[in-house]
Amino acid sequence: MKRFNGFINVSRCFTTLKQHFQRETWEKFVLRTRYSSLMYKKQLYLALAGVGICILPVIIPLVPKLGAYAELQRLKASEELERSRIEERAKTSDALYEAGVMPTSRKLRITNYFDSAKRNPRPDTTLYQDDEIVDVFDATGRCIGRIEEGIWKWKHKAKGICKSIQNIKQSRRK
Repeated sequence: MKRFNGFINVSRCFTTLKQHFQRETWEKFVLRTRYSSLMYKKQLYLALAGVGICILPVIIPLVPKLGAYAELQRLKASEELERSRIEERAKTSDALYEAGVMPTSRKLRITNYFDSAKRNPRPDTTLYQDDEIVDVFDATGRCIGRIEEGIWKWKHKAKGICKSIQNIKQSRRK
Protein backbone atom coordinates (compact mmCIF):
# COMPACT_ATOMS: atom_id res chain seq x y z
CA MET A 1 0.00 0.00 0.00
CA LYS A 2 2.84 2.37 0.83
CA ARG A 3 4.46 1.71 -2.48
CA PHE A 4 1.31 2.56 -4.27
CA ASN A 5 0.93 5.77 -2.29
CA GLY A 6 4.55 6.70 -3.16
CA PHE A 7 3.80 6.19 -6.81
CA ILE A 8 0.73 8.37 -6.52
CA ASN A 9 2.79 11.08 -4.78
CA VAL A 10 5.41 11.01 -7.57
CA SER A 11 2.73 11.24 -10.24
CA ARG A 12 1.13 14.16 -8.38
CA CYS A 13 4.55 15.89 -8.32
CA PHE A 14 4.89 15.51 -12.08
CA THR A 15 1.40 16.88 -12.68
CA THR A 16 2.14 19.92 -10.50
CA LEU A 17 5.37 20.55 -12.41
CA LYS A 18 3.47 20.28 -15.67
CA GLN A 19 0.92 22.80 -14.47
CA HIS A 20 3.69 25.05 -13.20
CA PHE A 21 5.41 25.14 -16.61
CA GLN A 22 2.15 25.85 -18.32
CA ARG A 23 1.64 28.93 -16.15
CA GLU A 24 5.14 30.37 -16.63
CA THR A 25 6.85 31.17 -19.83
CA TRP A 26 10.15 29.66 -20.83
CA GLU A 27 12.04 32.94 -20.27
CA LYS A 28 11.00 33.10 -16.62
CA PHE A 29 12.20 29.53 -16.14
CA VAL A 30 15.60 30.40 -17.62
CA LEU A 31 15.90 33.46 -15.38
CA ARG A 32 15.11 31.41 -12.29
CA THR A 33 17.73 28.79 -13.14
CA ARG A 34 20.35 31.54 -13.57
CA TYR A 35 19.55 33.08 -10.21
CA SER A 36 19.56 29.68 -8.53
CA SER A 37 23.11 29.05 -9.88
CA LEU A 38 24.23 32.25 -8.13
CA MET A 39 22.97 30.73 -4.93
CA TYR A 40 25.82 28.19 -4.92
CA LYS A 41 28.60 30.66 -5.75
CA LYS A 42 29.94 30.90 -2.19
CA GLN A 43 30.08 27.14 -1.85
CA LEU A 44 31.92 26.90 -5.17
CA TYR A 45 34.55 29.43 -4.08
CA LEU A 46 34.93 27.68 -0.76
CA ALA A 47 35.48 24.35 -2.54
CA LEU A 48 38.09 25.92 -4.84
CA ALA A 49 39.88 27.42 -1.83
CA GLY A 50 39.92 23.97 -0.21
CA VAL A 51 41.41 22.39 -3.32
CA GLY A 52 43.99 25.20 -3.46
CA ILE A 53 44.99 24.56 0.15
CA CYS A 54 45.33 20.84 -0.59
CA ILE A 55 47.56 21.51 -3.63
CA LEU A 56 49.65 24.17 -1.87
CA PRO A 57 52.15 21.70 -0.28
CA VAL A 58 52.94 20.42 -3.76
CA ILE A 59 53.39 23.88 -5.29
CA ILE A 60 55.47 25.55 -2.53
CA PRO A 61 58.59 23.35 -2.98
CA LEU A 62 58.47 23.96 -6.74
CA VAL A 63 59.02 27.73 -6.44
CA PRO A 64 62.70 27.56 -5.33
CA LYS A 65 63.30 24.79 -7.85
CA LEU A 66 62.08 27.07 -10.64
CA GLY A 67 64.58 29.74 -9.57
CA ALA A 68 67.37 27.18 -9.42
CA TYR A 69 66.37 25.85 -12.84
CA ALA A 70 66.49 29.35 -14.35
CA GLU A 71 69.93 29.94 -12.78
CA LEU A 72 71.15 26.59 -14.13
CA GLN A 73 69.96 27.46 -17.65
CA ARG A 74 71.67 30.86 -17.46
CA LEU A 75 74.89 29.20 -16.28
CA LYS A 76 74.74 26.64 -19.09
CA ALA A 77 74.26 29.41 -21.65
CA SER A 78 77.24 31.38 -20.31
CA GLU A 79 79.41 28.23 -20.26
CA GLU A 80 78.40 27.46 -23.84
CA LEU A 81 79.33 31.00 -24.88
CA GLU A 82 82.69 30.70 -23.10
CA ARG A 83 83.36 27.34 -24.80
CA SER A 84 82.62 28.81 -28.21
CA ARG A 85 85.00 31.71 -27.50
CA ILE A 86 87.74 29.29 -26.45
CA GLU A 87 87.19 27.24 -29.61
CA GLU A 88 87.42 30.38 -31.76
CA ARG A 89 90.65 31.41 -30.03
CA ALA A 90 92.09 27.94 -30.58
CA LYS A 91 91.19 28.06 -34.29
CA THR A 92 92.79 31.49 -34.61
CA SER A 93 95.92 30.35 -32.76
CA ASP A 94 96.20 27.26 -34.97
CA ALA A 95 95.79 29.36 -38.12
CA LEU A 96 98.51 31.80 -36.95
CA TYR A 97 100.81 28.90 -36.08
CA GLU A 98 100.34 27.27 -39.49
CA ALA A 99 100.97 30.60 -41.22
CA GLY A 100 104.12 31.17 -39.16
CA VAL A 101 102.94 34.52 -37.82
CA MET A 102 103.49 35.37 -34.19
CA PRO A 103 100.96 37.63 -32.51
CA THR A 104 102.55 40.91 -31.50
CA SER A 105 101.84 42.85 -28.36
CA ARG A 106 102.41 46.58 -28.36
CA LYS A 107 102.44 47.21 -24.60
CA LEU A 108 104.14 45.57 -21.65
CA ARG A 109 103.29 46.38 -18.03
CA ILE A 110 105.68 45.42 -15.25
CA THR A 111 103.40 45.02 -12.25
CA ASN A 112 106.02 44.71 -9.49
CA TYR A 113 108.01 47.83 -10.48
CA PHE A 114 107.47 51.54 -9.78
CA ASP A 115 109.40 54.10 -11.83
CA SER A 116 112.71 54.93 -10.18
CA ALA A 117 115.99 56.24 -11.61
CA LYS A 118 117.95 54.08 -9.13
CA ARG A 119 116.68 50.67 -10.28
CA ASN A 120 116.52 49.49 -13.88
CA PRO A 121 113.72 46.88 -14.36
CA ARG A 122 115.53 45.15 -17.29
CA PRO A 123 112.57 43.28 -18.91
CA ASP A 124 113.26 40.10 -20.88
CA THR A 125 113.77 41.15 -24.51
CA THR A 126 114.12 37.63 -25.91
CA LEU A 127 110.33 37.25 -25.99
CA TYR A 128 110.00 39.82 -28.78
CA GLN A 129 111.11 39.72 -32.40
CA ASP A 130 113.61 42.14 -33.90
CA ASP A 131 111.01 44.04 -35.91
CA GLU A 132 108.72 44.61 -32.89
CA ILE A 133 108.46 47.87 -30.97
CA VAL A 134 107.05 47.39 -27.47
CA ASP A 135 106.24 50.21 -25.05
CA VAL A 136 106.98 49.31 -21.42
CA PHE A 137 105.00 50.70 -18.46
CA ASP A 138 105.37 50.41 -14.69
CA ALA A 139 102.67 49.31 -12.22
CA THR A 140 101.06 52.77 -12.18
CA GLY A 141 100.81 52.94 -15.97
CA ARG A 142 103.63 55.46 -16.60
CA CYS A 143 106.01 54.88 -19.48
CA ILE A 144 109.44 53.63 -18.36
CA GLY A 145 110.98 52.66 -21.69
CA ARG A 146 110.77 50.84 -24.97
CA ILE A 147 112.01 47.60 -26.51
CA GLU A 148 113.19 48.23 -30.10
CA GLU A 149 114.96 45.66 -32.29
CA GLY A 150 115.34 43.36 -29.29
CA ILE A 151 117.16 46.06 -27.23
CA TRP A 152 115.83 47.51 -23.95
CA LYS A 153 115.89 51.31 -23.90
CA TRP A 154 115.26 52.77 -20.45
CA LYS A 155 113.95 56.34 -20.20
CA HIS A 156 116.57 57.35 -17.59
CA LYS A 157 119.46 56.29 -19.89
CA ALA A 158 118.04 57.07 -23.35
CA LYS A 159 116.41 60.49 -23.16
CA GLY A 160 113.24 61.26 -25.11
CA ILE A 161 112.00 57.67 -25.34
CA CYS A 162 108.67 58.27 -23.54
CA LYS A 163 107.82 61.73 -24.92
CA SER A 164 105.55 60.44 -27.71
CA ILE A 165 104.05 57.60 -25.65
CA GLN A 166 100.79 58.17 -23.80
CA ASN A 167 100.50 56.67 -20.31
CA ILE A 168 97.97 53.90 -19.80
CA LYS A 169 95.27 53.89 -17.15
CA GLN A 170 95.96 52.16 -13.89
CA SER A 171 94.04 48.92 -13.51
CA ARG A 172 92.82 48.08 -10.03
CA ARG A 173 92.50 44.52 -8.93
CA LYS A 174 89.72 43.56 -6.56
